[in-house]
Amino acid sequence: MASDMLELMMQGAGVEKIKKFFGIDGEINAYQTMFLSCVMKAMQKGDANALEKLLKISGEQFAEVLDVTVGKSEKLADIMDQLKGE
Repeated sequence: MASDMLELMMQGAGVEKIKKFFGIDGEINAYQTMFLSCVMKAMQKGDANALEKLLKISGEQFAEVLDVTVGKSEKLADIMDQLKGE
């Protein structure tokens, strides 16, 4: 049942905001909405929790991505710049 719920097409103001941010014209399902919401939050606010969720989804571990020899905030800033395409 949970898998079916993730496939439901989403609509509403929040979904439209996400679609506009990413330039998506078509419909997006619940899974895509949640994933893109995390990406958007991570990019806009430098949200470490959102970044951690994205890394977990992709199979990465947050602690492995952050280099202990570099300050956490500095490394996070680099990662956020990469997500923004800078």
